[in-house]
Amino acid sequence: MLTIHHYPGADADDFAWGVEGELAVPATLCTRSHTGLNSHRGSTTLMVRDLDLSFDDLVSAYAGYLEQAWAASARRAKRLARNVISNLLAVAANYQPGTVLRPTHDDNTGFWRYRPVVAT
Repeated sequence: MLTIHHYPGADADDFAWGVEGELAVPATLCTRSHTGLNSHRGSTTLMVRDLDLSFDDLVSAYAGYLEQAWAASARRAKRLARNVISNLLAVAANYQPGTVLRPTHDDNTGFWRYRPVVAT
C-alpha cells in the first residue's frame, strides 16, 4: 500500500505534513501529493509498504475518511473507496516495499502517475 513518507533527500519544493507511515490517498486539490487518512495532511513523497490490513480494512478506512472529510454518503463512499484502493494496491504491486514514489496527476488523462525517487 502507499503511505506517507518523510523522505530525507526531499527536493526543495517537497513537503511531508502527514504522519510517517499513515495510509495515503490521492489529494483532491493538489496535483502532486497524496493525503494521509488520519491527519488529512499531504505529502509529495510516498513509500510502498506491506501492511497487515485486508482489502476490506483499507476500503473501510478510506470510506470513513470520505464520509468524515467530504460528507459522502456511506454507499457512495464505499463505492469510491473500493475503486481507489484497488488502484492504489495495483500501483504498489509494481514496486518493492520500501520504494519511495512521487505522485503527479496528469490533467490530460485524469490519471495519477507515480515516479520512483532515485537517491542522489
